[in-house]
Amino acid sequence: MLLVTSSVMAVGCNNTADDYSTPALLTETSKVTRAEIQQAIVSLKGGVEPILSVNVFTQQSVLILEHGKAKQFDQSPVLGAHDLPYESFELRIKDESCALFYPKLQRFKILKHAKCKAAKIDESSL
Repeated sequence: MLLVTSSVMAVGCNNTADDYSTPALLTETSKVTRAEIQQAIVSLKGGVEPILSVNVFTQQSVLILEHGKAKQFDQSPVLGAHDLPYESFELRIKDESCALFYPKLQRFKILKHAKCKAAKIDESSL
């Protein structure tokens, strides 16, 4: 019984511990890399694959996805549409691999095709 509990705890820690990861940037982008990131986003949060820019994660380690702006038939905003939430994802180096981190659920998805480097921290903003 103790062995089963330890195994479950180790698996849970593998996906949720952010203590051993580093913010990262992509060193190169391609259609394959962007497709893998799109699939990782869907795997982590569900929904449909978002459209990503060609330079995603090349300058910032954080990606913010806003939900679409809901409009009525006359193109006026739906009341409260500006209050729709956003989702954030972080590119990180975890266990020497490039990974997408979803802070909302504290989960990682290892990216097999992405190549990344540690992001430089701007100490003036600390």
